[in-house]
Amino acid sequence: LSQDPKLSYLLQNGMVVAPEELVAKDGSSVMIIRGAKCDVTTHDCNDQDARRAIFYTLQQILERGTTSPLVGVTIVLDLVGINRRNVPGKLAKLLSSASGCFPLRIKAIYVVAMPWWFPSGNKRLFSPKLRERIHFVNDRGALVEFIEKDRLLEEDGGIFSFDLQSW
Repeated sequence: LSQDPKLSYLLQNGMVVAPEELVAKDGSSVMIIRGAKCDVTTHDCNDQDARRAIFYTLQQILERGTTSPLVGVTIVLDLVGINRRNVPGKLAKLLSSASGCFPLRIKAIYVVAMPWWFPSGNKRLFSPKLRERIHFVNDRGALVEFIEKDRLLEEDGGIFSFDLQSW
């Protein structure tokens, strides 16, 4: 990781986080992708670098050994504060490409605060089975329906304190 400055930048910036303690009510590990921190225009990052950050984080979840491939992972796509400049142009395609690349089930995808201009038609990129697992919520506060408040990160309305730099 330290050998690749682009990947380091995206992970240290908090574009993708998946603390081991962050678990959904159904027992799946949770990975949060923060759209506002996906600024691929800085540090010469591109869509490919964002994809690598997502794949790297999924690999880390698998290597922990605490997540059963059958229980899987819940993905939170946090679009709070994004603008057209700081979102990878093919973000939905990035997520759909992750589906099937890892021996890990995608339990659900929660899209938080999707702006009107974000291409919601991209659900077609996913299999019909996975399309049923995509849910839209208006704000981060709604995540407590799916993740216990004591496990949800503080910035998402929970009480779990997480140090990104130590992760």
